[in-house]
Amino acid sequence: MRMSPSGFSLKYGKEVSPVHYLTLLGENTISHNMPLDKVNCETRDTVFEDIICPECGAHGARLVASNHLDANLQRQIYFRFVTEQGDDAHDRHCELADSATYADPSASAVDFSQYRTAAGQFVVAQLAKALSHGFIPHHALTHFRRWHTDLKVNHLVGVELDPAMLYHYFLVYSRRHDDGMYFHPKMLELPNLDIDKFVIDRIAREDTSLYKKIKTHDTLFVRHDDLRSLLSHTTLFDVRVLNDAFYTFSQLKSLVLANTSHVFMAQECKLLDAYLSLLLFVNDWCFKSALFMYIDIVQSPSTDCRDAENRMGFTPFSHYLKVKALLNINDVRHHLLTDNAITVRKQEEKK
Repeated sequence: MRMSPSGFSLKYGKEVSPVHYLTLLGENTISHNMPLDKVNCETRDTVFEDIICPECGAHGARLVASNHLDANLQRQIYFRFVTEQGDDAHDRHCELADSATYADPSASAVDFSQYRTAAGQFVVAQLAKALSHGFIPHHALTHFRRWHTDLKVNHLVGVELDPAMLYHYFLVYSRRHDDGMYFHPKMLELPNLDIDKFVIDRIAREDTSLYKKIKTHDTLFVRHDDLRSLLSHTTLFDVRVLNDAFYTFSQLKSLVLANTSHVFMAQECKLLDAYLSLLLFVNDWCFKSALFMYIDIVQSPSTDCRDAENRMGFTPFSHYLKVKALLNINDVRHHLLTDNAITVRKQEEKK
């Protein structure tokens, strides 16, 4: 069964790590690598009754220790959510479920305790101030993940695209801005015409309905390999329901990165994405409100509060463009030819 580094406490109304929660209960000798046999039965019962999964709301939390040591040679403590019979307690759509109906490649979890770079610490410090000064309620992180899970459950799409159809799709997509004059039939009179290119162009343009649909797609920065890797999923969350939210998020992120002295590498950007997504969520995805809140938090006094380091966040947009591109292609799959079909068509056209 999968383990979670955090859980939501009904008693304290916020997300907590196991060590933080045990400290709140008065277990002052708790450390990350403590033997779990030191935790008494009463405390274990409290954990079981009070802590719920921050994503799907499952009850039945138990304390477990990892089999692996971290970089500090400490054995981390986690929550595991099980029924009284010992079965997996998560909703089948929850990312933490053993038999999850699907894995969502469009979203990524973020552990705010794992970042030690200057840029990472800057974001963690902003979240700490936001929580400490009341800009963001403690339950918002959990509500955000729960909102996203509920949205996914109601917008699942079956993926039935054959990888061999990608070539035909990109033949059409690469011609979306052409007027069709480059390979005009008049060119057949040329003695040195590249007949292969001419035939390929005819195949790409013959389905005008397909051509018009693909002209509206935005697949420019998506690689074939990215799409092939996503085809291992038979079901995907239709991220297109978040289209407006994604472009609002992108606008806010661009503005923030253009006005900071910190250097954000890939991992720090993932952390920043989680923080900015949360700001937009609590502001009903309003760009102006989220931006003003971001500025107010930056200008607010520093805090010694370390709550942010006990939190799990997530970004719903980590592979948004890739998933959106694949879903758009999946929509037109019935009009696409496989590589073998195109080969046959080329031979027929050359006769």
